[in-house]
Amino acid sequence: MPRRNLDGTPRMNTKGEVLAQTEKIDCNDALLADREAFAENVKRVLSEAAKIL
Repeated sequence: MPRRNLDGTPRMNTKGEVLAQTEKIDCNDALLADREAFAENVKRVLSEAAKIL
């Protein structure tokens, strides 16, 4: 049985292979799956931290 995303679609690794229930996910692959979103989140967090400091 494959792992599922929140929307019910099967989870896939960076090679487009469906992840099995027992297969571990590489944290770096998960973070960088959408590089643009990751970069935007980093920029947002740094900006918010700069306002606090």
